[in-house]
Amino acid sequence: MSFLYIGLIGFIGLLFFGSEGFVIGALVGMIWTTQSNRKRILELEDELYEFKYNRS
Repeated sequence: MSFLYIGLIGFIGLLFFGSEGFVIGALVGMIWTTQSNRKRILELEDELYEFKYNRS
């Protein structure tokens, strides 16, 4: 799903600013999807930590 956002924002940048806009739009899309996925990644790390150390 994140590739869809990267491509969509890159395509919008391509329409408005040409090839440089596509590169900038793709970078913005990657940063945006990374930020939105960060919360879920932290939740998964917490679950993994609990599973690893609470098994005893």
